[in-house]
Amino acid sequence: MKKIIVTLLAAMVMFSLVGCESKEEKEAKIKEEVTSSVDQFMGAVKEMDFDVANKYLSESSDKLDDNDFGNLDEDSKELVKTALNNMTYEIDSINVDSSESANVNLTVSAMKLDLANSLYAAVTGEGMGDKSVDTNLKIVAEKGKNEDGETTWLLNIDDGTFSNAVVNK
Repeated sequence: MKKIIVTLLAAMVMFSLVGCESKEEKEAKIKEEVTSSVDQFMGAVKEMDFDVANKYLSESSDKLDDNDFGNLDEDSKELVKTALNNMTYEIDSINVDSSESANVNLTVSAMKLDLANSLYAAVTGEGMGDKSVDTNLKIVAEKGKNEDGETTWLLNIDDGTFSNAVVNK
């Protein structure tokens, strides 16, 4: 009888430990998920696919559209496309607050949109070269449902700060 009780007790302890994740494992999983949301968002912005980008924005963030980059004529739109295509970013850090919230520090390197860079891009056909500006952004990521009802990490981004960072006007 003692052997049966000991075996059952050992089995219960083993099953209770199998489902437990350490704090570090949970944090690593959250960081991976947040990184994926930031990558998806920034990739969509680079492609000027604002419908996809907006799926990664929280309800408190202004949704992105063509108007975020000013009232643009066709030539200016091409310049913005060039700037966005050449934009790079790096996630400097992700600090997990809880299983539902994290703070992201992001550095965005983007072409400065001024006459000199416009001429440089037009003449050389190249992107920004060394004519870029780095901007540090602080983003709050919160777990929630996007407009399609999918659970994901939604980014809370100040629209004006973001559009100025990616297209340094």
